[in-house]
Amino acid sequence: MSAPAGGRRTKYFYSKIDGTVKVRGNTVLVHELLTIEGDIDYALGNVDVGKDVYITGSVRSGFTIRAKGSIAIGGEVEPGGAINAQGDVIVAGGIVGDHTSVVALGNLQAKFVHNSSVMARGDIVVGSYLLNAKIRAGGKLIVHSGDASRGGSIVGGDAFAAAGIRAARCGSVSTGHTVLGIGPAPDLAAKMRKLESSIRFCQTNILRAFRTLSLHEINAAQFKAMIARTAPSKRKQIMQVLRQLKGLTATKEKSVRLRRQLDDQAARSIRQAEIRSLDTAFSDTEIHMGDEKLALCEDVVGRTFFLTDSGIEQRPLS
Repeated sequence: MSAPAGGRRTKYFYSKIDGTVKVRGNTVLVHELLTIEGDIDYALGNVDVGKDVYITGSVRSGFTIRAKGSIAIGGEVEPGGAINAQGDVIVAGGIVGDHTSVVALGNLQAKFVHNSSVMARGDIVVGSYLLNAKIRAGGKLIVHSGDASRGGSIVGGDAFAAAGIRAARCGSVSTGHTVLGIGPAPDLAAKMRKLESSIRFCQTNILRAFRTLSLHEINAAQFKAMIARTAPSKRKQIMQVLRQLKGLTATKEKSVRLRRQLDDQAARSIRQAEIRSLDTAFSDTEIHMGDEKLALCEDVVGRTFFLTDSGIEQRPLS
């Protein structure tokens, strides 16, 4: 190899397999790629593979694609389609239909989303518009002003992102309700729900154990007295209930502590995020940031919404 101007030598890397190239830190990875010519339909059936997938056509109604890598679709995802990728998802066309679901553990891109449910651990970038969609982004939600009449708009439905939202227009003069929100990332929210379920389970069974023991609180002296006056033949059963009570109490305390940590993490993230409406936010729009809500009473132009100790506030775009 010859050295280019500046004395730096060009390095070439060659892979033994065909696939897609990804760079993580100082590591170059090549993921094996499955290319499917045409549509995902009755001729092929559902797809479930452990590699990246590229479909030149569309995902027809009712069909499913699952991949341990990323998924790229040259067409659109039709009503009832289901996409689940452990990497990124790129849809050249739209994602449409009431029962259509797309989940990406990486980032997600699509031209538009209409009446569908879309979730990504990373950013969601939409080329044109969202209409009556349910959106959950662990990163940012960005709606570009494409070439359609609705370009840059979020109309109807509810769209939540953890790191911020940017769109030209929010709501419309004709829709009944549009919700834009900043909340915990989907994976963080799932952990919070799991911990909350654990706390409820422990509390229910702690109360049941108290009723069994005819007690109202954990008291070591009362436990010793109870064991002492219990017939030897029944002490094993009492000891078992006491061990269960001890374990449930410890699990509840741990779950409460972890839930508080996640609440603090989510609260910090929400304080750092903003919702930016580059053009008009219409009066049918409701802004959610954490537990705070702001219903717009009139149309506003060029606004940034953010959270303070006083609630949700807004300022002109800088």
